Amino acid sequence: MFGPGVFECKHIYATYEELKAKGVEFVKAPTKEFYGTEALFKDDSGNWFSLGQKGEK
Repeated sequence: MFGPGVFECKHIYATYEELKAKGVEFVKAPTKEFYGTEALFKDDSGNWFSLGQKGEK
């Protein structure tokens, strides 16, 4: 394990569906937060990652 990581994308809902279809295990579906939209997933080693899309300004 190396700890958490953060990835940013432009189209979080499309990216979420694409990764989920490829077998990525999400522990939190895309959710709107005050800073943007975020989904959480983990790999087979137990590392957690954040997939985010910046909020509109």
